[in-house]
Amino acid sequence: MRVLFRRLRYVLLGRDDDLREEMEVHRAMRQAQLEQDGMSPAEAAAASCRAMGNVALAREDARAIWLWPWLDSVRQDARYALRAIARQPGFSVIAVGTLGLAIGLNTAVFDIYSALTLRPWRAADPQRLVTIYSLSDRDLRARAGG
Repeated sequence: MRVLFRRLRYVLLGRDDDLREEMEVHRAMRQAQLEQDGMSPAEAAAASCRAMGNVALAREDARAIWLWPWLDSVRQDARYALRAIARQPGFSVIAVGTLGLAIGLNTAVFDIYSALTLRPWRAADPQRLVTIYSLSDRDLRARAGG
């Protein structure tokens, strides 16, 4: 449950304080081990940083495990969209209104089409329904055999 809350906090707030702290603890533990082996504190600090490698890359890899990368991308895209809407509110209102009108018209046309063609019509006695065709003289001769 704690892991879920940590992931949600990262998604909503974009903070990775726990990750940064955990990586620093591992670096400090490595530095302490190197100091016990006889290195000076400055050399041990440099060696522990080298042993950790690229910290930014390691943080990105850990984020990919904590959080699906596509979800982080969706969060970033949503923040960008909200900033763009706030920057140009007039255009945003026109765009949203146009989309709403288009979706409403499309729904209305489909409802009419669906009512007329896709759903069967109600009939009092459906067994008595017949289909009447109108054939031309040419079609009648063809059916009659010439």
